[in-house]
Amino acid sequence: MLAAGALGTLLARRLVPGWTGTPLALAALVASVASVTVVAMLVGLPGLLSSWVVVLVLALLAVAVALLVPVPPGAEGDAEAEGGPDRATGGQLALAALPVGLGLAASLTGAWDRVGTGMTGFDSTWYHGPIAAELARTGETFSLHFTTPQFLTWFYPHGSELLHSVAGSAWGGDFPSLFLNSAFLAGSLFAAWVIARPFGGVAGPVTVAGVALVLGCSGAFADQFGEARNDLAGAFFLLAGIAALVTRERWSDQGLGSALLVGLAAGMAAGTKLNFIPAAVVLVVGPAVLAASGSRLRTLGVTVGGGLLTGGFWYLRNLVEGGNPLPWTAGDRLIGIKLPGPVQETGGREAGSVLDYALDGTVISDWFVPGLADGFGPLWPIVLLLGLAGVALALFRPASAAVRLGAVVALAVILAWLVGPTSASGPAGEPLGFISGLRYLVPGLAIGFALLGPGIRAWGARVGWAVLGAIAILSLVSVFDGRTWDWVGIAIFVLVLALTFAFVAWNALDLRGAVWPSRGYLVAAALAGAAVLMVVGFQVASRYDRDRYREPSFTVAGLDRAFAWADSVGPGSIATNATRSYPFRGDDLSRRVEFPGVRTASGGLIEADDCRSFRRLINAGRYRYLVLSLDREGVARDYPEEVAWIAGDPAARPVFRQPPTAVFELDGRLDPDGCR
Repeated sequence: MLAAGALGTLLARRLVPGWTGTPLALAALVASVASVTVVAMLVGLPGLLSSWVVVLVLALLAVAVALLVPVPPGAEGDAEAEGGPDRATGGQLALAALPVGLGLAASLTGAWDRVGTGMTGFDSTWYHGPIAAELARTGETFSLHFTTPQFLTWFYPHGSELLHSVAGSAWGGDFPSLFLNSAFLAGSLFAAWVIARPFGGVAGPVTVAGVALVLGCSGAFADQFGEARNDLAGAFFLLAGIAALVTRERWSDQGLGSALLVGLAAGMAAGTKLNFIPAAVVLVVGPAVLAASGSRLRTLGVTVGGGLLTGGFWYLRNLVEGGNPLPWTAGDRLIGIKLPGPVQETGGREAGSVLDYALDGTVISDWFVPGLADGFGPLWPIVLLLGLAGVALALFRPASAAVRLGAVVALAVILAWLVGPTSASGPAGEPLGFISGLRYLVPGLAIGFALLGPGIRAWGARVGWAVLGAIAILSLVSVFDGRTWDWVGIAIFVLVLALTFAFVAWNALDLRGAVWPSRGYLVAAALAGAAVLMVVGFQVASRYDRDRYREPSFTVAGLDRAFAWADSVGPGSIATNATRSYPFRGDDLSRRVEFPGVRTASGGLIEADDCRSFRRLINAGRYRYLVLSLDREGVARDYPEEVAWIAGDPAARPVFRQPPTAVFELDGRLDPDGCR
């Protein structure tokens, strides 16, 4: 972290020498995360990805930049860029602190819940966690890391998983993953403040409070915290890119360094999740639109280059390994040419988009309305109205050209949600995936709220107070709707709220010039606070190591038992057909766990369809254990058919059976000719 922060700060001072204050701090944050991402991807090309290699390379680069790249002279920021002609009042900041404190507390409470269990979310245990673990175990970033055959997840961009991998490698386990999305939430709030700060007045409090409402307090994102899901990471990158775009404009900055920052953020968004690609493209074009006519092509080249640097890696890998940067289009035709790639059923739920049901009143009343209430609370129409109002104001009454471009980014996110094939997936007329699919909409709403503050700034303080009060009420309703808070959650909430109000008081009362104790006392207090945090942190980590997947109860009964069994046995590779395979990887994520599938052309993976093929796959993998289960919806059999294919072979010793799961210890090679 120190090496990344040092390199990011050095790069920011050289890319945007005229920036100061919070915009410069955000630039350093973006550059730091981009540095970790790029270095980790590149050292993984020869299979050398590990935290120590990444830290060493980052440190060497920081020294090289400090010694070899001088800081160019920069222009001073003007008054507007430094905070606007007026500042938010203490009351406005205090009211905004309520949603911020609630959102941060909810995120940390979600992480705390996972301290006693380990990550239990479906997507985390299906592919986010397994891919992060495989990146750390193999040290390879350009290879395909296969999971179960559904949805071709091994072709997904792995930007978020890469960060989890580096953090997990440094720690020696996945404990940091529980808190990474809380960090992305904090970064998103910081980016929102940078977006609104140039416009002064109530813009900053409204913007930060609104983003805290949808990203931290809403039920639609509640399953992000304590998990390895990547929607919050993508939201942060988009907000950071828009913040850099707004700052670039407000500082009258035509330099290429700020354009590169926007491109880096956009690339990380596209390298995190497929549905962020349209928004990232809009963001990449932004600096060229704002640039002077004579420098637009050069500016566009720099932003595109930054985007490709941080996000193009995964799509280049797909092109090399699968013949297509977007393998989900395999078999389609483009200009009469059939696109290459693995042609196979993606499995999972039936595809369905929100737009498919736009005129279906029954689905809207029976599925969409209850789903929106589940995701955004009983006052969801007001949440949507305010978020979309921010987008509309930025489009038609923009505070600046950069703000209007931010609205187009939000529209790209919302459009991707409307037409996405999994935004309302499920059987015809039954979009079971709608509630889960709201996570594709939330980043667009977050951008809308980030633009709402600048949009209403010109309407006066009364309107600002009214909107801020509404957001505070909405945050209270949303965060407590359907949630249970134990004493730990309440304690976290009180602590975070107290720290938030302390920060507000620091700014509102302008205590920077007050008389403080001597530097020695401050250093001693800081060291004491750090020591307390370290002791508490190690105690929490110790509890996590003790309780992680010890008594799992989040999937089918037999598979839960298999997770607990795997935690008690020694090292040894595991073959499993279970969709949720992450808990099998052990506390230090070093165990090899694979789906025994048939590799096909262009990076495809399918299930074996007969006993002989399956036994040969098990033999080829040289596994120590075999776990067979049925953990997908709609399966009626007691056991998977592979159990019958294995039964009776003397090399497969049964460990236990509990429908729908069977566990075998493999002692030697299976006999393909012994199939019945």
